[in-house]
This record gives sequence, structure tokens and C-alpha cells, in this order.
Amino acid sequence: MLCVKAMDPDVAAFISGVSRTAGGRGKEFAYFIRDNYKKTKLSLRWVLLEDLTDTDKEIDALTKFAKSLSPVFTHVEILPYHHLAKDKYDHLGRVYPMDDAREYPQDKALDFKERLEKLGVKCTLASNGSPLE
Repeated sequence: MLCVKAMDPDVAAFISGVSRTAGGRGKEFAYFIRDNYKKTKLSLRWVLLEDLTDTDKEIDALTKFAKSLSPVFTHVEILPYHHLAKDKYDHLGRVYPMDDAREYPQDKALDFKERLEKLGVKCTLASNGSPLE
């Protein structure tokens, strides 16, 4: 499983806190797997952040990217953003960089999943800690 932060390099850099170049390495790695390890199965993790990774531009780019990874691509695991990692940062005495981000609503995550499936991308939805419907 490969966690791709965003398709747009600027959005990916903002989310991950790294440079635009470093933010694109995940996509490069996915292409490397596709081209060199054809029997490997690769899934993508997609963290849903409101107005960042759930835009029309991002979903279109994610769809194109996922389809370009054939034959190794299996599915996208959609993970609605949550604050579960905050305790780890607090324990380490570090500032949690996503403290201002809102948790992603489960109903909107279900809508995102349906949109992705209608575009022909197999996906699963991970729980954000609230009960799945």
C-alpha cells in the first residue's frame, strides 16, 4: 500500500510538509513498481481532507493515476481524515501539524467513494472512528 498525499504537487507538499519534488516521489515509486514488478499488487491510500483532496480536480487526477498503474493496481483505500495521531505527537512533545484540519465526515466519504467507483476505480472505505453505515 502506498499513501499518496495528493495528485497536485503543491497540495501534496502542503499536506506532507515536504518539497514539491519529494512529494512526487510516491507517484514515481508507483510507476517503478508497475514497470518492474508486474506480479506485485499495489493499492493506494487516499486521505480525505476537505477542500484539499476531495476536489473534482483531485478525483479526476487520482482516477487517471490509478488506471495508469495497471496491471499492478488493485484499489484505493479511502481514509477520512481524523485526529487519532494527535496523541502520538503530544506524547513525543511535538506540535501536531494538522491540528487545524477538520475530521472528514463519514457521509461525505461515502459520497466520495461512490464517485470514484462510478469513474471505474475499485475502492474501499476505512473508518474514521465513527460507525460505518
